[in-house]
Amino acid sequence: PPRSARRLPAPPPLPHPASAAKTPDTPAETPRRARRARAEKIKMIDAQALREMAERWSGGAEGSFGGTPEMTALLGLVIMGAAVTCLRYFGYWSDKKKFGGLNKIRKSESSLNLSMVAGAEKSRLPGFRWTEVSKHSSVASCWLVINGKVYDVTSFLQRHPGGPMIILKYGGRIATAPFFGRGHSLTAIKMLEEYLIGICQDCKEVDAHQSDPSMLAVERKHAAWKLSGGNVDQNSGPRWHVSSRGFLPSRDPRRISEGPLVLLEEIVATLPVAVAEGSIRDSVDKRRKEIEAITDRLADFDETALNRTHSLLSYICTAYVRAGDVALKVLPRYLSRGWVKVSNMLERQPMLDYCDCVLDNWERLDKNGLMTMDNLRMLNRFTGVVDEEHFFKSHVIIESEAGPVIESIRAAFQCVARRDTRGLLGQFKALETALFRLTRTCLPIMFASTKSEGALCDYYMFFHQLRPLIKSWELVYEGEYDDQPRQMQGPSGAMSSVLPCIDALMGIKMSSPKLSKILRAFEAYIPANHRKFLRKLRSMRSAQDYVRSLKFEEPSLVYSFNSIIDRVLDFRWSHFQFVKKYVIEQAPKGTMAMGTG
Repeated sequence: PPRSARRLPAPPPLPHPASAAKTPDTPAETPRRARRARAEKIKMIDAQALREMAERWSGGAEGSFGGTPEMTALLGLVIMGAAVTCLRYFGYWSDKKKFGGLNKIRKSESSLNLSMVAGAEKSRLPGFRWTEVSKHSSVASCWLVINGKVYDVTSFLQRHPGGPMIILKYGGRIATAPFFGRGHSLTAIKMLEEYLIGICQDCKEVDAHQSDPSMLAVERKHAAWKLSGGNVDQNSGPRWHVSSRGFLPSRDPRRISEGPLVLLEEIVATLPVAVAEGSIRDSVDKRRKEIEAITDRLADFDETALNRTHSLLSYICTAYVRAGDVALKVLPRYLSRGWVKVSNMLERQPMLDYCDCVLDNWERLDKNGLMTMDNLRMLNRFTGVVDEEHFFKSHVIIESEAGPVIESIRAAFQCVARRDTRGLLGQFKALETALFRLTRTCLPIMFASTKSEGALCDYYMFFHQLRPLIKSWELVYEGEYDDQPRQMQGPSGAMSSVLPCIDALMGIKMSSPKLSKILRAFEAYIPANHRKFLRKLRSMRSAQDYVRSLKFEEPSLVYSFNSIIDRVLDFRWSHFQFVKKYVIEQAPKGTMAMGTG
């Protein structure tokens, strides 16, 4: 349209005041305008009242202030206004102080009354014997015992967000660890009080449950969300005997302070500087004769010294091959001979493995303290920076906290062998709680960060500085294996024996033959005692077969079995997120980067 036609529409004509006054429900009468009109009306009333008060006050003083009655009235109006304002101000604060104090007193009295009523109600709660509690384990009547209190949750079964089966499997039993181990919210904990019906008295299972220190810690501190500190008890048995310490050695690793291995200890202690300067090869070559002398004396070493020799040579040889301008394709004979010899004596591979950099590579600062991040220090390092330290220490914590997992697996196999369904259900419960701790408490340690320094194990540093040193290689061990190149796998979390043991118990098979072959190849890098332990478990009847035979008679057992499968999937997925963040996302675009193994 032409410019002259592009005009704004004319505003509608304003309504006549008379017509607007006649329509009570006009759109102009908004709540804001209504409040404003009421305020104006109040002001007019206050002004009129003040005027009348001023006239009465100044009635007998006409002309006394120099003038006319109008001036006297005006002065009286100002004085009375100021007086009323002061009275209102001080009256408001006095009322506020007065009634505020009363409200505080009333609140404290009400809280005191509520606490007294709660204490009285608790003292009046009936007591139930264990024989009576154990009868209520069905849909018609489901009772739970949590922290010694009995709860009737029958009416809540169908409203539970996770379904009724997850509650029914603990019906008529103690559910303290599962309830708090699941990480219920404060709302759910408060809601629990609605179903309180009594106290559990003379319960044999409660007494036995509380006599177990580990389960008592779960009840009191909800340890599924916290580190347990591991089992620090040491024994004099075989170094890699599988015990309550999990797959950690039966005795704490330590540096060798005397004997021929002191030379290797000195070389490893200087690795961070030598690797940074690129002088590691020259430094090691100068000590060639001393290293050959150590190789000749390997037959005189005990088990502890042999394992320490393997760790030291693994770090020295790895740095020798990788920490240079160009990675070597051939390892010199004086290094390869001793490394291959000690590996054959220990039934392991001449390669830096998971055992060298995690299982057998830590010490406690406080020898009597727990296995915590603050109390651990790595023995061997390539870089000496906090990123490498944090990366390997987090794996040590996982292995330490996996001790209860191994104990539950061992006990579960025994329950399957003697067809102890109730005992197996209890071991499933303990195993699920331990797996929850590994997934929700231990794995997040890898991603720990601070506001000032960011991630304690920086993604870039791991991928570009640490990973090139510890990844897989194809190498010629001069004078060994007919001088043919050998493909060796670098250290990887997949070399841990924890998940293979869980797979053996649950009857889990790998769907990918290629992946199954790789994981079986990793077992050549773990200690011989761990391989024997795995073979023993795989030769026994799995829990899956036993649970399948009772899937109609014991639905709670089936549900508990599936809950463990969910925990395993959760653990694997959480660990994959670590690989994704530290490896896949750091790799250049268009490349296929995998883990160190």
